[in-house]
Amino acid sequence: LVVMHDDSVDRMTNGSGYIREKTYAQLRELTVGTHERIPTLKEAIEAIGKSVKIAIELKGPGTAIPTARIIQEYIAKGWPTDHFYILSFDHIELYEFYKIIPQIKRCATIYGTMVGLSQYAQEYGFNAIATSYEYATEKFVNDAHKHGLHVFVYTVNDPHIIKQLLFIGVDGIVSDYPDRVQTEVQFMQDTLIIGRTPFAQSGL
Repeated sequence: LVVMHDDSVDRMTNGSGYIREKTYAQLRELTVGTHERIPTLKEAIEAIGKSVKIAIELKGPGTAIPTARIIQEYIAKGWPTDHFYILSFDHIELYEFYKIIPQIKRCATIYGTMVGLSQYAQEYGFNAIATSYEYATEKFVNDAHKHGLHVFVYTVNDPHIIKQLLFIGVDGIVSDYPDRVQTEVQFMQDTLIIGRTPFAQSGL
């Protein structure tokens, strides 16, 4: 398993082509930036360590089972289960992961919204739902919370929009600038606008 945002290597490396069409050896020959290589999932986990919680998005088909096996290795070493969070647009992969390690929290990601989303998430054992920030209305958030689900939104870099989302009660914000999220969280806590502490995730 390697860690990459895109489904191809074109944008981030000196190579071209889809990741799924390359061998591990071919991917490791590519450079990211000057000397860096595409990291494996294990290398990324080791680099991050226990300093922050790790959100892992399952991007490709067949990634749920090997990801679960790797996380099991770290749990066996004493890492807490709540150190990891799994999310994916591919809800089949998410459900496959759930069948292996049900105690790890999982987030069903969508673009937009859907009728009965909260009930659907509950049925398949998801703990949270995530959508693009444009679709995160107060009604959307309240409905999820009534069903015991957290709400995450992506990808938000504008401080004004961050403040609006915190005001309606989202639980997590994916951002390329987590410091901006933290600034707005602190401001709203200081002014007693919110009564609980959302957490910020940096964009992956």
